[in-house]
Amino acid sequence: MVSRRVIIGTVLVASATALALSPNSPQQSPRQPSPVATISQPVPAVARTREFSSEQQPLNPIRFSESEDRVNVERYQPPIGIESDSNSTKDSTNVDPFSPGISAAEAARITAQREARKALTTAEPQAPFASADYTTTTENSLFETLSELQAPPTPVPFEQRIYGSRSGGPAITPPAATPTPGPTATPTVTPTPTIVPVGGQPTGYMMLQFMEPAARASVERQVKIMLDSKVMTLYLSALVDGTFDEDYAYLENVVRRLNSEGRSLTLALFFANGSAQRRYETSFPGGIFNNISPADFRFLIQEDPETQARFRTTISEALPVYELNASLNPRNENYAFPLLEDNLDQPSYVAMRRIARTALNGKAEVMRNPCPGCAKDGLNDADPLGSGLESHDPAQIPELTRRDGFTLDGISFAFPDESFGIPLEEVKALKETSVARGLRFFGLWRAQRQGLGPGTSTDTPPSDRIYEVPSEEQAEVEIELLRWGLPPISP
Repeated sequence: MVSRRVIIGTVLVASATALALSPNSPQQSPRQPSPVATISQPVPAVARTREFSSEQQPLNPIRFSESEDRVNVERYQPPIGIESDSNSTKDSTNVDPFSPGISAAEAARITAQREARKALTTAEPQAPFASADYTTTTENSLFETLSELQAPPTPVPFEQRIYGSRSGGPAITPPAATPTPGPTATPTVTPTPTIVPVGGQPTGYMMLQFMEPAARASVERQVKIMLDSKVMTLYLSALVDGTFDEDYAYLENVVRRLNSEGRSLTLALFFANGSAQRRYETSFPGGIFNNISPADFRFLIQEDPETQARFRTTISEALPVYELNASLNPRNENYAFPLLEDNLDQPSYVAMRRIARTALNGKAEVMRNPCPGCAKDGLNDADPLGSGLESHDPAQIPELTRRDGFTLDGISFAFPDESFGIPLEEVKALKETSVARGLRFFGLWRAQRQGLGPGTSTDTPPSDRIYEVPSEEQAEVEIELLRWGLPPISP
């Protein structure tokens, strides 16, 4: 733009010339302020000097299109730095300053306005010489400013922009910002109902197959169900005569887990297999007395030192796990059964009980699990002779006492889509009766968990059987059965 100093100088020269030429000007009038145009606002751009190297070419004159002229004229009207006198708003540049009646001051103002307008419309920038020491002067600063306005603005880094105001030239529309997502509402999670610990009557599983490696997955799942049930008074029984292999280390591991978090455990072990004896001719080898007939065994256990020694040794192997269980909780109970579903008469039972008590040395209480009428010769009986009984007969529950226990061994429990076993509602009724009579324990048993599913006979070797692993749905049902009839207790 034109420098204020140049404009003011031009105005003063024009005023002096007009006064000198005007015939009506007073010769010795008092000094009046010069009626120069009022500077109403700062000049939009200041004069600049620009260095050029000797290699740079002279600047080309700036040319504008018609539309560009119109836009810039509208933007910068009135002419830069020039406004009319405060008492006159009309443009007087077309009035002859030397007309009659025009005062000297008015003539000077009109002449100055013409000169300023002429300077704006006719001035051309002078190309600088290609000299290293040459700098541009203020005469072409107006065109430099207009050139800068026409040049594309230098983008401002996004991080330096102040949105909504200009920064370094015409405002640049920033790219659409990705809306910041609002806080995501935390989904309402329905808390899993806390299972209240229950207890009283020891409840759990009869797992005769407990030590069988092929049944390990099934056993582990049932152990987990017991722990998940929050029954604080648990029951576990197993056959340890070798029918389903032998693994006391694993048994001790499970005993420790079932005693966790304040739980108590009633542990019952069976030391011979009366059911296998009744099939002695076809029974698989493994159990210590599986291939001896019931009649022969009654005699041998009373008279044969070798048979008695084998029985004594089998019991002694269980002493460490009995001692462990007793040490983990003073409320724990240990029970020892000489025979599973025994075929004994009174003398043979008395002989086995005496040997067992001597070997146990107080580590466990001897109980009887008779199977009345099961032996082919019919000579076996069910008199406990003062011992506690374990019954597998639902019809017998009303006759049992506090010294006795009940399990579903040989009966099984059935889910709604199954035909074999006792329906779940009947199991619950049996459990209620067992609790009401104060029996020592209540044990669930299921044929499929012992590898006795469809197409599998009791003579199929345990290692060749398929052992059912409880499903999630079955586990939920069994947790309900384990807890059924038990009152809440403090863990």
